[in-house]
Amino acid sequence: MVVALAACVTESGEVAREGDRVWGTGSVRYIDLESGFYAIRGDDGRIYTPLELPEAFQRDHLRVRFTARLRPDILTIVLTGELVEIISIERIWPFADSPSDLGGLRAPPASPRHPAPPA
Repeated sequence: MVVALAACVTESGEVAREGDRVWGTGSVRYIDLESGFYAIRGDDGRIYTPLELPEAFQRDHLRVRFTARLRPDILTIVLTGELVEIISIERIWPFADSPSDLGGLRAPPASPRHPAPPA
């Protein structure tokens, strides 16, 4: 059933919901609060905060297609966005479409694990 839902997303990028499921496209963002964390800024403008984002997707500005389960039943110290459990995620484009797409969120300092995005 999840595969059928994910197929409904258009190439223009959007996010849809049905029950406790959300699926669509967005950009991974590093949010520099407290010790920092990664979230997905959906193309619907909402912030989705994964309980666990696979390390391969922990890259600021990474464009992704995702399917997730909303988890309002879990409490966490992260107060940004809606908590989600990632069901599936795939890379669709390496960086934000434009600098204006950054939404005011800052990237972490460059490090060997998290190189700075190209200018």
